[in-house]
Amino acid sequence: KPRYLAGKMLRMSDEALLIKLADRLDNLSDLQFADKDFSHRYPRETKYIVKYLFMNRELTSAHKQLIQYINGTI
Repeated sequence: KPRYLAGKMLRMSDEALLIKLADRLDNLSDLQFADKDFSHRYPRETKYIVKYLFMNRELTSAHKQLIQYINGTI
């Protein structure tokens, strides 16, 4: 699943990617309310996705800033 999502995010417009990254950041902040399996899996999947994006996509400064926030949350 993370590989599939990373591939989709690779093809998103800059604006759509910005929204998706903001959504992942918001979801990470709510993990204390999620079930145990999800709260362990979601950060690992997110790490994979942001690493994949950094290696395979040209990112704007706004994307990079959101990814920095995400990495600080994980």
